[in-house]
Amino acid sequence: MIFSKVETAGHATNGSQRPPADHEVSLRHKKWQRGLVRLAIVASALFILGACDQSNPPATDGRLVETHLTFNGGPRTADAVVHPTTVRLTVLNEAGALIGFDANWVQRAAGEHTAIVVPASERSTRLYLNEGQKLTFIARAYGEDGKLLAYGSSERVTTAGSSMSTAIELQALLGTVSLTPRLPTNYVVAGQVLDLVLSVTPPGRDDLIAPPTHFRAAYSIGNGTARATTERGVRLMVGDRSNGDLMVDAIATGFVADAAVVEVGEVSAHTLVLPFPTEIVTDAEPPTISDLAFDDHQLIFTGVAADNIGLTLVELYDGPVRLATTDREFISAEVPEIYFPGGGTAFQTHLNRLPDGPTFTVVATDHAGHESTLDLSLHPR
Repeated sequence: MIFSKVETAGHATNGSQRPPADHEVSLRHKKWQRGLVRLAIVASALFILGACDQSNPPATDGRLVETHLTFNGGPRTADAVVHPTTVRLTVLNEAGALIGFDANWVQRAAGEHTAIVVPASERSTRLYLNEGQKLTFIARAYGEDGKLLAYGSSERVTTAGSSMSTAIELQALLGTVSLTPRLPTNYVVAGQVLDLVLSVTPPGRDDLIAPPTHFRAAYSIGNGTARATTERGVRLMVGDRSNGDLMVDAIATGFVADAAVVEVGEVSAHTLVLPFPTEIVTDAEPPTISDLAFDDHQLIFTGVAADNIGLTLVELYDGPVRLATTDREFISAEVPEIYFPGGGTAFQTHLNRLPDGPTFTVVATDHAGHESTLDLSLHPR
């Protein structure tokens, strides 16, 4: 009998070789079973790792575009620092319907999540969106008290085969608008050049500021002429006494909220009225300065300055060295501005360094040219 050559389980047999015994077949079968078990364990591990890895979620409703969104801007504090807000993000399709997401922020036809909440400690999030869509991203920013403070939106088209980054600028909502003289002013005189500061705050948050880039401003002046206007305020020249009091109105145009609806609207300031003195008199009273204080840890200098008619200049000196001023010509990185928050008589400034000398000197000047000074001695540290 002639046997042909056959490959079986990695072994060759021919006429001179005997077939494997039963115990050899049984041993090979057990090794084969152990190999299958190892393969099953490896496959299970890979499956678990894949389920835990959300960096590349499965695309069940179409090819996905990884989308990174960042949120910039919003209202600021008095120190010009962006106030932290919690953002509530929604996404609309071209028909204006809300997009749904699963728990991993993957777009789903029946996704139960239609709003993504981004905590104040974070300023970005990541979504996975179907390709080829024209979408509108809408962000509403809330303060720690739950008040709506800012709004922003962006339109984008998800492009196949790429990731996408979108920055949404949060514009502060307009709440209260006010005009105040940059320096304490009780009365005006004909021909006087006067600076008025425009301040806009979000609804119910007078401690915050809407940045000037978040709105447009317009002014109406009675018995005066505008010399320069910006979203920060107006510089004007006072008219003749016979034309009556100086009256100035301001309107800010930007985002306003009506219940849950945010739209572009206008907010007006209360009319600022500055009268002339009741009689034409010679100003014989110099300015007053009081309540000087200095925080040598935060480098904040504060005080009170006033005049019966109005101030034109307040400066802070270290001997002959000008440390801070209200004069726009000299304000710089080295010489910070002295400002009167809220238009009152209390002033403050944040210095860049400690003075070299042992004494601060405050100098205040009024419209008639009267000058007053007051010193504050520093205590040795």
